[in-house]
Amino acid sequence: RVWEWEGPCFDEGEDAARFFTSLLETPCRLVRFDQEGALESSLRPTDADYAPDSQTGFSDGFPFLIASQESLRAVNDGIAASASEGQAELPMNRFRPNLVVSDCGGAFGEDEWASLAVRGGDSGEGGCVFDLVKPCSRCTVTTVNQSTGAVDGKEPLRVLGEIHSGKAAGYGNAKWERVPFFGWNAVTSTAMVGRVISVGASVCVTKKKEEKGKQ
Repeated sequence: RVWEWEGPCFDEGEDAARFFTSLLETPCRLVRFDQEGALESSLRPTDADYAPDSQTGFSDGFPFLIASQESLRAVNDGIAASASEGQAELPMNRFRPNLVVSDCGGAFGEDEWASLAVRGGDSGEGGCVFDLVKPCSRCTVTTVNQSTGAVDGKEPLRVLGEIHSGKAAGYGNAKWERVPFFGWNAVTSTAMVGRVISVGASVCVTKKKEEKGKQ
């Protein structure tokens, strides 16, 4: 079960279950999403308001999350400007994106992108094209150190509330004005089977948004 969706999945066996039960010290099993749709009612659609023709698996709401190193730098600069001496910089894993881009201009340039193509390696002819469909609102999970599991305080939510809330970003959605955002949820219509995206691949913005926060 993920949010309102519930469906079947594949169990990965007893060895995996024993390993993770021992590691986490709680009874659990490792399961795999039915990406090919072999099981009845296994497909999980994305939010129809933003990506009506797409699907995802066990992710929060969308299959991809895209963020830039420049945006992370802006967050860490904001923390450093007000934090006490010795405050460590936050790594990108606080935001858990699966695509990270760099050398793309200023912070939060993602707000201007509608689509981008990743080319190189085994990404296939024309590369892999991603549509950025919804800015990613952030919750308290971002305050958890991903190596220790400990909550480190109010960052990065405090800084994001100042420099990249819905109001600061200019998204134009009254419900988002006080919500902190980092990164963009994305989908793709590219057939991904057999395609590989590698570190160092080139990224090209193929379409820009007409209005911030909207496709």
